[in-house]
Amino acid sequence: MPSVEAIQCLKRSKKLREVLILHTENVDQSASPAGILESLCKSLKIPVRKEKVDMHDRLIAELDKLDASWIINGTGGNKLMAYRVYERAKDRAVPIVYREIEEGWHRIDWLNGAALVNEWDVPTGLLADLGLRPHIALALLTSVKQVTLCQIKTADFVEPRRIQQAINRHRWRGTDAMRDADPKFSVSSPGFAFERYIAQALRSQTPNSAMNVQHTNGEQVIFESDVVCLIGKRLFLFDCKLDNQAAQSKDSVV
Repeated sequence: MPSVEAIQCLKRSKKLREVLILHTENVDQSASPAGILESLCKSLKIPVRKEKVDMHDRLIAELDKLDASWIINGTGGNKLMAYRVYERAKDRAVPIVYREIEEGWHRIDWLNGAALVNEWDVPTGLLADLGLRPHIALALLTSVKQVTLCQIKTADFVEPRRIQQAINRHRWRGTDAMRDADPKFSVSSPGFAFERYIAQALRSQTPNSAMNVQHTNGEQVIFESDVVCLIGKRLFLFDCKLDNQAAQSKDSVV
């Protein structure tokens, strides 16, 4: 997430021309996350490339190609990598940014070889600005292209007052409530109507809400959630159950 946050900050400032991702051959801890980050950049229309390095010669060779027009995000990694980055950045006067878990963002600039450390102003809400699909991909540690979802269009949005009236009138009878609150909705099944009912209620609180969210790999569905919404930095996942044998019962809903 600190990598994404830094990219979003520079993108918002309209100074970001390219992202270079340096990763090791460790699949789980480095190469796979690098691929996910690359996928995200492509979905955001940001030019991106990635290079495999080791913690010694290859890393130094790549860092030596950078000049002061670059910014290095030094968050994460191990102490040896952090030392290498600091050493080469100092030699070439390349700024470094990094995020401390408790203290937030800092930036190192250079003056005659001396490090000048200051807070780096990173606006809040950058991760929420990504939108729902990229955010879900990051949470599931997968590429954006492997996430599918169905968002309620603005034209189909039912205003909160009508949602509330439907709740008061029909309680949790999803089919009846959706017919009442959303006249344009064609009810295909009580279960689907109930999911849309929940999604519409959440849509009244945040535009970042969707139904039928899936993480797929080819034809294989790896993960599925009926309704998902994003509020601030937090994803909320809802699995909706409607007992079709007792659709009018007060206990038919989970």
